[in-house]
Amino acid sequence: MCESLPVDFEGNPRFADDPGTVDTGCGLPVVVDMGVYEFAGEALEVVYADANADGVVDVLDLLALFPDWGPHDGCSLSDLDVNGVVDVLDMLKVLEAWGSCE
Repeated sequence: MCESLPVDFEGNPRFADDPGTVDTGCGLPVVVDMGVYEFAGEALEVVYADANADGVVDVLDLLALFPDWGPHDGCSLSDLDVNGVVDVLDMLKVLEAWGSCE
């Protein structure tokens, strides 16, 4: 459940944090540059099911789905399959990634 396109056109990591840029928008604090050539920072593995970013997908991440349960408009980090509804399919995504993120 980690990133599907991990590198840019030149093989640099797509999920990299630029500490000099303010993180905005909806999502994890690591954002993907929209250009072909992204910022060449330290590579980070992104596991979307790890809602609390503690390096382990566990019951705490599963419980994080419930406050957002049901249909929603806009951004919801709990909508792991990005279908506009937080439901059992998102629970299955958490269970699929269960365990250590390493």
